[in-house]
Amino acid sequence: MVKNIFILLLSSGLFVLLSCTNSPAVKQLESKADVSTITHQPAVKSQIDIPLNRKTVLSGKATMLIPEEFVLMNAEMLASKYSKTGHQPTEVYTNEEGTINIALNYTQNKAEEKDLQGLKTTMERQFKQPTIEFIQSSLQEINGRKYISMEFITPAADSRIYNLIQITSLEGRLAMFTFNCTENYRKDWQITGKEIMQSIEMK
Repeated sequence: MVKNIFILLLSSGLFVLLSCTNSPAVKQLESKADVSTITHQPAVKSQIDIPLNRKTVLSGKATMLIPEEFVLMNAEMLASKYSKTGHQPTEVYTNEEGTINIALNYTQNKAEEKDLQGLKTTMERQFKQPTIEFIQSSLQEINGRKYISMEFITPAADSRIYNLIQITSLEGRLAMFTFNCTENYRKDWQITGKEIMQSIEMK
């Protein structure tokens, strides 16, 4: 299962997801006893004004904040960015240039909430590669649900990609939420990316 998830991340070209912040919306879980109910609170204001709207996503299973200007990625761009058969995300929201993306994938990988800690540890080992600048990983609770959260930078053909990734168990299957942007957009979008990832609420 872990190998399949790692291949999915690598082949997708959208390494993405959530970082550990001091926002009250997110709490790192140090142990099973360290669990509390956490509701979404807006993150610190972004460096630039990025209007966000709450949308229903993941085939109606969740809602989250999406930038007002973002649209669903069209089939042509989706096929180009996710060319490997069987590894296309369920939904991808993107800006006009396709340089900033929010990818959602409700996978077929079986996992329960109790499996997340072990999966996080295994994924950390997988990500220890010379080409990956690993920033952080944590097990967090956001709006009452546990998530694996990872933040890192990966190489691309002509740039480097800043990524936030969140993974949770939804009805016995892994659901993945990713945010990424080319490194030149990181300064303006990093805070907003974290706010987006912290806004996920399951229905």
